[in-house]
Amino acid sequence: MFLPPIIPSALHLASTYKVYLRWHTHRQRPLPALAALTLTEAQAFAAPAGIRILELRADERNLLVLVSLAPTDSVSICASKLKGRLSKWLRMRSGLSEAENLLGRGYFACTSGHNTKADVTGYLDKQAAHHGYDRRVRPPVFVKEWEPTPAEEARLNPVHAMAMLQFHVVLAVANRHGVFGDESGPVIAEDWRILGNEEKFALLKVSFVPDHIHLAVRTHPSVAPTELVARLMQTAQERMLRDFPEHLIQAGLTRLWLDGAYVGSYGDITAGRVQGYMRKWEAGQGL
Repeated sequence: MFLPPIIPSALHLASTYKVYLRWHTHRQRPLPALAALTLTEAQAFAAPAGIRILELRADERNLLVLVSLAPTDSVSICASKLKGRLSKWLRMRSGLSEAENLLGRGYFACTSGHNTKADVTGYLDKQAAHHGYDRRVRPPVFVKEWEPTPAEEARLNPVHAMAMLQFHVVLAVANRHGVFGDESGPVIAEDWRILGNEEKFALLKVSFVPDHIHLAVRTHPSVAPTELVARLMQTAQERMLRDFPEHLIQAGLTRLWLDGAYVGSYGDITAGRVQGYMRKWEAGQGL
């Protein structure tokens, strides 16, 4: 049996991808031009890089932004592009030399979205009941949650950054045929756990029902969601072909997955609350 390989560029993702980023100036040096930066000016130099700035607050030593990204972008590339364009803008406004370091080497990044971590993990717990599988004697479902280990915590953060990047991913079987169950779910989940060591992500929770899978994952800033989804799909497909081909044959599938998926960023607080924090920070009420 042959199934076509998963090609990232061929995937069509529905996504919500919002990231809160924060920098400080090099050695906390005050830069009056930074305090004068407006959202409109920042949007002008960020837009050509494909970065949409939703909210911006700044003073002489700090820059806080909430950005919306495409799923083909990684946070690290976004941060690099934004830092480079901001540094160029600051030099032009301040009349400084090209050689001067204006912004600190590191940054802080965390995802946010419409839902919180509690919303996402709770939703994954309810999948069996939501689809009526909990009424079966042996429900064809698999749900499991993991806490990141200290080694994973270290692996998911670059040397010069602190990041908490979390995503809710939904993968659906082509034509919504039921092929997964309580046998294949644990095996695929373990494959994904192993894959995480290679691809710089950690599996936080999975919820398998026969025709689709929900995942909660945490990623390194260098990981782009589109690439991650493609690797998850390919790894699961290879396991199904190797160990559970009868389920694919019974379903009459010529491809395992739909050519798209859903990816939604989330955090401990929603994007709306992040924006509220940024406004309070500007008013001197935030941290």
